[in-house]
Amino acid sequence: MTTYTETQIHHDHRQWVNDRAMWRDDLREWQEESAQALAELKQLQAALTEHERELEVHAGAIRAYEQLVGAREHALAEEQRKADEEARQALTAMHERDVLEHDRLLARHEEIKHRHREALAHLRTSLQAACEQAPKL
Repeated sequence: MTTYTETQIHHDHRQWVNDRAMWRDDLREWQEESAQALAELKQLQAALTEHERELEVHAGAIRAYEQLVGAREHALAEEQRKADEEARQALTAMHERDVLEHDRLLARHEEIKHRHREALAHLRTSLQAACEQAPKL
């Protein structure tokens, strides 16, 4: 059995008081960091939910565009059979609007694709690293 002097005992007790204070500080900091991480996860969840809504809106725009173009293609075929010049000009004007709408949807789609891929790539990497560390917490 080790024999301790009163000085050693007193020194150890002062050191332990300091250690416990440091532990409390560490725990308080870790709790704040964990709370911040949970808040950020909630923000991430809200952002992903909004992204899902955005994807649904985009999908609806694509479906509506498909129906519109399909109907116009059918009308164009009908007008070609009739050989009505006025109707053809009207269809040509509609086609010009369809070209603009197609280009708008194409640009929007590419924008969403780019943001989606970039964000999800970062997110997956971060989540994978966090999940690998989580059991060790």
